[in-house]
Amino acid sequence: MYVAFALLADAANVAADGKLNILGVFDVLRAASLPAVHPRVHLVAKLKAQAADAGTHRLALQVTGPGGATLLGTEVQVEIGTLPPGVAEADIPLVQAFDLPLERPGPHSVMLLIDGRVAVQLPVTVLGDAAAPAGPMITPPPGTLVS
Repeated sequence: MYVAFALLADAANVAADGKLNILGVFDVLRAASLPAVHPRVHLVAKLKAQAADAGTHRLALQVTGPGGATLLGTEVQVEIGTLPPGVAEADIPLVQAFDLPLERPGPHSVMLLIDGRVAVQLPVTVLGDAAAPAGPMITPPPGTLVS
């Protein structure tokens, strides 16, 4: 089993037809004061399972702060069924909502572990100055559209 993609967002869900709906992707957060908690962060990932992955697997979420201290950790078990004949891979959409603890400014990391190994590590930069201007950190060339 491997991670096709992963990101952090303000909101996400899986529609009835299996499509992922994602809103507010980020990797930088600003806080007025620290420590703080950023509520309802969504870890969004698409896992790919192959025939050899049938069985029980451990998925873990781990958040570390500056210096590598563990701020949050949780684990669940998932059961991967046998793939139908002729199917090489199965998509497994994953949306995990959690409250993100922020201890101090600096680099934080959100990790997804599969069976005890880090499958993806998402960096989150925490800025302590909430008064800093919002918007793009890169000034686009004149005439460029930015959304």
